Amino acid sequence: MDKQGVKKIQYQMDGQQVVRVSSSELQQNLKQVMQLLSEGYFVEVTKHRTKVGMIVPY
Repeated sequence: MDKQGVKKIQYQMDGQQVVRVSSSELQQNLKQVMQLLSEGYFVEVTKHRTKVGMIVPY
């Protein structure tokens, strides 16, 4: 996410752009994550480098 402090690790899954964030990054940068969602990105959330969830745009 490199927008103001969040690392942007990005890949494609079934043609969708996916950004990976840790749970702590999500808490600290919710505004930027919401912006990415509004731009159509999927957000994969990890905890201790283990995938725990996916947030998708509505």
